[in-house]
Parts: sequence; C-alpha cells; structure tokens
Amino acid sequence: MLEIRNLQTNEITALETCNLSRERIAVQLNGAGKARIVTISKAEITSYQLFLKFFGLGKLANTKLDLKSVANYLNSYNWKKVTDFNKHPQQYRAYLNVCALANKALARNGCADLFENVSKLDQAVPVFTDGTYRGNRTISWNPCLTFGDIKGFLERYSNYPNQQIGIGKSRETLTFPTATAIVKEKDLKNLKIFRGNIPTFTNFDISFQRSVRIA
Repeated sequence: MLEIRNLQTNEITALETCNLSRERIAVQLNGAGKARIVTISKAEITSYQLFLKFFGLGKLANTKLDLKSVANYLNSYNWKKVTDFNKHPQQYRAYLNVCALANKALARNGCADLFENVSKLDQAVPVFTDGTYRGNRTISWNPCLTFGDIKGFLERYSNYPNQQIGIGKSRETLTFPTATAIVKEKDLKNLKIFRGNIPTFTNFDISFQRSVRIA
C-alpha cells in the first residue's frame, strides 16, 4: 500500500477542493494507461456524454466514474496515517472527502476495503430486537460517518429494513438523530441499534452486560 505522499499534487488538490454536492471524484487514464484522480462537474455528466464515452469519445472518454473503480484506486493508498489537520491540513481535507466517498461506496455498493482503510476506530454497538438485547455489532468509524451511512449498510446486509439507530446513555436520554447527522467519536460508546418495534421507556431494558458479537 502506497503512502499519501505518492499521490500527485494535483490529485491531492482535486480531492481537497472537490465539492461533493456538485462534483464527482473520478479516475482518468492517460494515453499510456496511467491513472490519476480528477473531479468532474455533475452538470457535465449528461446522457449524451455518457453515450460518447461508450465509444471512447467526448469529455468523459477514458474516465471511470463508478464508485467501485474510484474506491479501488484510492484504496491503494494508506489513509489511516492522515490523522492530524494541524500537521497536514491539505491531506486531511482530502482525507475527509475520501471518507465521504468510502462511506457511500460501502452503503451503496458494498465496497468495504476503502471504508476499512479510512476508518480509525471500532466500537461494539448493542443490538435490540423489539426491545430485547440480542448482542453486539461492531461498527467502524471515521470523521464523516453519518447515521444514514450506518443505517444504509445495516439494511443492505440484514433482513430488518426498519432498523433505527439511537444514541444515549440511558432510556431517559435516548434520541434518534437524523440520517444526515455526523456520528461523533464521543458518541460511539452510546450508539444502539434497534430492529423491529422501537422501544418505549416502559418496556426498554438497557441493562445489558453480555459481550456477544452478531452478524
């Protein structure tokens, strides 16, 4: 696995400055087949340009737009060492966009390698079915992980489409954040996953002690 310093300067800049709401991170191949990271405005990704791309023509020629290809390219670099904004601010801002892309690739395409690459902490999160404790699920965390990312992943790989993620030290403080809310590092130990009926304060037993990991 390569270190981040092996990325070209223009690749780091592209990752750092990419506005993910208006641009896509992509992998572009030059004439010699060498890959590099670029950003493309979403407005340029039209049906016509995608049609031309199929024949190797147009603005998107020799460009890979799919999440899996981009995630695989970025996963060849070691992102775990990018931890300090004060020492390497440009690399850290690039890292945050890579985290956001990794979370999306995991939830939508099941591409776990980049997600594990950018994630720094693992936390055993208790799982309840209809208010009854059923064991723990290990959640990997990075600074851009949202409650929606976790929910999307859980729903993709389980038979419980109505899972909810709560946070709180006790039943009196239990809340259910919005899907777009970022999961803070300090909140990790207080996460809980609920399947089936959402517990009420009268039937929810939060006094669990077992350490059991479930799939």
